[in-house]
Amino acid sequence: MLTVLGALDRQRFEPSLAVGRPGGHFEDQVPPDVPVFDLGARRARGMILPLARLVRRTRPNVVFSSLGYLNMLVMLARPLMPRSTSFVGRETNIPSLNLARSGFPRLLPVLYRRLYPRFDAVVCQSMDMRRDMVERFGLPEEKARVIHNPVDVERVARLAGQGDPPSMPGRVKLAAAGKLKPQKGFDLLLDAMALLPGEYGLTILGEGPDEASLKARAESLGLGPRVSFAGFAANPFPAMARADVFVLSSRFEGFPNVVLEAMACGTPVAAFACPGGLDEIVEPGVNGELADLGDPAALAGAVRRLAESPPDAKAVAASVAGRFGVSDIVSRYQDLLLELAS
Repeated sequence: MLTVLGALDRQRFEPSLAVGRPGGHFEDQVPPDVPVFDLGARRARGMILPLARLVRRTRPNVVFSSLGYLNMLVMLARPLMPRSTSFVGRETNIPSLNLARSGFPRLLPVLYRRLYPRFDAVVCQSMDMRRDMVERFGLPEEKARVIHNPVDVERVARLAGQGDPPSMPGRVKLAAAGKLKPQKGFDLLLDAMALLPGEYGLTILGEGPDEASLKARAESLGLGPRVSFAGFAANPFPAMARADVFVLSSRFEGFPNVVLEAMACGTPVAAFACPGGLDEIVEPGVNGELADLGDPAALAGAVRRLAESPPDAKAVAASVAGRFGVSDIVSRYQDLLLELAS
């Protein structure tokens, strides 16, 4: 969303950003000409009344919200906001899979079915997500708009050349990135690592609740020095660029930015063919390979094939620049916002 904020045509758009509270890893990426409104809330539910007051005061043409739980709260509060304002929600995951793992697996699907159709449009990041929203949650087809995430290839390439990557084990270097939680499938990735030869090393960028259990699993598999848990990296691109293969082991996704970013670095990607747009990104023989979902042996095989016969790095980067570049994706966002503003 920060990429979109920075690229919107200022001759036609005057964007602003409302946040529950300022700060965080990406605060310095907010474009300097974008005003930031602090809603003074630590939890999403505490944002809604301040947001309603802000919208009534500033009267924007369009309110754009992201994240499922926040989207639902915005729709609950829509009667408190001006009727002249249009509302767009952006879903970030495959709802039927994501909600099943939530703390309220029965309640949240009901709320999705009742509240999401109230949006004027819903941005789905992949065709998988659109099908799920329409078929499982009753979102009208005309409101379900597929707009992929953008990748700023020039920015990624520039940052990949800045700073030193973390120490990466192995002669054949693998990289993975994401929050250390079950959805991301790092347990399956460690099982795949155990099937690869000893010269393969893995660097995992990220932090999360499963860190201790994943480290214990790596030790139990005898992977010790072959796996590095490098923690959160504000600039992960030097590690992505240095890797021979980037690996995505997710059980499901929304639309994985890390895959676009790794490819923008020229690094091929081995991934499970999980729901969430992987088949819309990965082009076998050009920029990566897909493996049967949940099969560590299949993932290990895809990694070996890419490491032993790597595709051309320039072709890998070009494969995402041409389809997911900032100008094209932001143009589609602009068309949607102008349509609703009119």
